[in-house]
Amino acid sequence: MMVLVSVAVLIWYKAYKNYSESGGKSQAVPLVSVLVVYPAGNRAFQRAVVAFAEFLQSQWRCRVSIDVWERGRIAEQGPVRWLTTHTERADNVVIVCARRTESWESAAGHHQLAALRDHAVPASTEDVFSLALNMLEGQVQGLTALGKYCTVHLGDRPEAKCLPAALRVCKSFSLMKDVEKLGRHLHNSGPEPCCFPSVELKPGSLNGDVTGRLVDAIQELQTVEHL
Repeated sequence: MMVLVSVAVLIWYKAYKNYSESGGKSQAVPLVSVLVVYPAGNRAFQRAVVAFAEFLQSQWRCRVSIDVWERGRIAEQGPVRWLTTHTERADNVVIVCARRTESWESAAGHHQLAALRDHAVPASTEDVFSLALNMLEGQVQGLTALGKYCTVHLGDRPEAKCLPAALRVCKSFSLMKDVEKLGRHLHNSGPEPCCFPSVELKPGSLNGDVTGRLVDAIQELQTVEHL
């Protein structure tokens, strides 16, 4: 699995390099606003989520909102107001899924779960995630509203039965295999849809430090999941 992640990144980089060398020109596009929501997990999962958010913001012209970067505002506004405001403003809401051996509902109520979480995980994370699921469930029948939501899997996909019903109807992407598809989805949902990868990316960014940290974090997560 780790080899597949590395190969996926290499293929993506070569495709973008060939595109540039063939005369493709990047066009400046507005920043796409992305809200990242995720369940509370262990240290490896938390690291992978943050690496993913950094990748979106520094490489893909995304303006990312994520609880770990806005603890002060969440403490001031409360999880409900913070989430509602950012959901309304966001072009995309990305729900990062964790691979679990038990259902999300039973895991959320497990008496030992708190002891398993890393202290780096914001206390509001599970509240924000639960609220986001409730909001999504209320919009399942509205195809237009549902279009801004998608799920991202870091590492192996969980079984469908382990996902809340609302998440099963969202577009789904796995990293790093579907990284280019995810890029197209995010930028086609923005204020001025564009043709990815003509999005203005920094030279060499696809094999840079930020991408490397994301790949390393996903590989570490996969290792932990298979222990």
